Amino acid sequence: CSGFPDLVPALAVTCAASGVKAILKGLNHLKVKESDRMAAIISELKRSGFGASEPAPGTLSVPVTVPVTSPMRIRTYGDHRIAMAFAMLGMRTQGVEIEEPEVVTKSYPGFWEDLEMSGAVVKKMVNG
Repeated sequence: CSGFPDLVPALAVTCAASGVKAILKGLNHLKVKESDRMAAIISELKRSGFGASEPAPGTLSVPVTVPVTSPMRIRTYGDHRIAMAFAMLGMRTQGVEIEEPEVVTKSYPGFWEDLEMSGAVVKKMVNG
């Protein structure tokens, strides 16, 4: 995956949500992006009930697992790619909440509107 680092979060989440076992390699560069994307992907997949690990440096393993069915709150780590990748879980699983949804404005200001136009239910949360 070294040739397309920005797609790795979406690829990993798509594999997990689709029940596709994946071993993604060439990911050493993910630790030096807007966040440590390797750690973020693994942490949020695990918190969402999917398995994920780094069995060797620069390698991400996504086994076939069954996700948690209760609502999921996804941390973005201030990273637009993590927010957008995990938002796609909402297309397969009800109740996905993305912390810091505004981080997508860095690369795709119209992301939430376009996601909604694709058929996803996007709810804006009001704090307080």
